[in-house]
Amino acid sequence: QLINGNFDVWQRGKSFGELTSHFFADRWMFRTNNPSALTSKTITRKSFDVGQTDVAGNPLYYSSVNMNYASKSSSDFHGIENIIEGQQKFLGETVTVDGYIRYAQGTGGISAGATGGPPSGITGGTLGLYIRRSVNTGSSYTINEIDTPIVVTGGVWTPFIVSTSLGSSAGHTGNTGDGYVAVGIKLNGILENTDLELSNVRLFSSQGE
Repeated sequence: QLINGNFDVWQRGKSFGELTSHFFADRWMFRTNNPSALTSKTITRKSFDVGQTDVAGNPLYYSSVNMNYASKSSSDFHGIENIIEGQQKFLGETVTVDGYIRYAQGTGGISAGATGGPPSGITGGTLGLYIRRSVNTGSSYTINEIDTPIVVTGGVWTPFIVSTSLGSSAGHTGNTGDGYVAVGIKLNGILENTDLELSNVRLFSSQGE
């Protein structure tokens, strides 16, 4: 169901440092409700080596996110999300999201560990998947955070898979004709000054709660 879930198309550029909400790879958006909570943020397109086998699907590129905080608050929300047309999409259905994720070795506070394993001293991090329903302007929306965590164990590409059932009454009020659904990963738990890398994200839906 996702367009450009494998990050192959970057028509706006290859590196983005804005602290406010903005698009980066096609159909992908960095979203924040409090830019002043960040001291720095970069999103960069990176390339796979030809013939790599760590990530299925033979993608060309992956996305790398690096963030540092001025402050942290439970009311802050930072994430990257893929935009899908249709504010009421997936209501009454089960959605399954999968992909690959890792922390880059040798960046920030992570020391490179043994080849093929997590970096030394890293215990991993937990991130969360969310679904945001919005009117077309983005001025009014509802965020549904999914309880199943995405666990990042270290510096190797790790597959994740999360499924959730969306009730038929879980839609967002307001204009329903041309709004959208955004499926994203909440970044509040990201390690600071460390490249979080994401690849080959897919979403499947099945009818019936």
